[in-house]
Amino acid sequence: METPEISHGSSQEQNASFSDGARTGKRFGITILTPTWDRACLLPRLHESIASQASAGPEIDWLVIDDGSRDETARLVAGWAERSGFPIRYEKIEHGGKHRALNRGFALATGDWVAIIDSDDWLMEGGLRRLHETLQAARQADAKIAFMPIKVIDRERQYRFRQPNRRVDVAERYDAEPDFDCTCAFHKSLQPIALREFGGEKFLAEASLMHNLPAGVGAFLSDAICVAVEYQPDGLSATILRQRMDSPVGATFTYQSIFRNSARLPTRLRSLLNYARFWWHARLTGRTPCTPLGPMQALMIPAALPLAIIDRIRTRPED
Repeated sequence: METPEISHGSSQEQNASFSDGARTGKRFGITILTPTWDRACLLPRLHESIASQASAGPEIDWLVIDDGSRDETARLVAGWAERSGFPIRYEKIEHGGKHRALNRGFALATGDWVAIIDSDDWLMEGGLRRLHETLQAARQADAKIAFMPIKVIDRERQYRFRQPNRRVDVAERYDAEPDFDCTCAFHKSLQPIALREFGGEKFLAEASLMHNLPAGVGAFLSDAICVAVEYQPDGLSATILRQRMDSPVGATFTYQSIFRNSARLPTRLRSLLNYARFWWHARLTGRTPCTPLGPMQALMIPAALPLAIIDRIRTRPED
């Protein structure tokens, strides 16, 4: 499979970083990793939720990776770090997308576990305690990843796993359980963890990482709801089609990964069609998509052209 213009976990830094230096270098139980971009308006809510629970919870540090923000993020986090009762670390990198910020965070994390909590998320009351208990259960089950349902504000339905509190292979999490947004935590033994980076593209779905983990990696499915989210109108979830269209090579890589690793027929068929759909988006913008893995992917490409055309019509700016 061709994967043009790929690097692994690299980011051009902007020499903007700080931490509470007295404790830097110590290993903590949990590193809370927050990638952020122009979210100074939201970060205080997340900070307060961590600060209000940190003293009574497990050893944690908060690692904020700033994806080239143009707002007051650096000043805010610096102020918190100066007077914080728990370790806060911050690093600013050149704007390159959430996946690059995550890669930098994975490289810098010091915790036994790295839990991703986005800037539009916050810990619910008792959430840090529940997170710690979940990770202890995951460790006892010899799982290297933990998935926890997330509370979506203003939505009545709460997604949950059909059979929670058990260890499964990562593939089974997607093949046998509902696919919904989760809080995810990774054990340090999985290092190095990195999402692929495609030149000139600023989005890559985290599903591409999950579907390329080594065979046999165990995942713990929890029923603990630790984190709430308030999706933003300009966030990744709300603009997901546009994000994938602007980063079509990564999209073809993601859907190839799902097709190759899923055993569930509907999932494989959907990923097959989406691979071909974003193959066209790459070609229509002069980029080189990932090469078809076999005849099924190649044969699907002509049939997906109408979908790509519809995508372009749907996302065309209004006059």
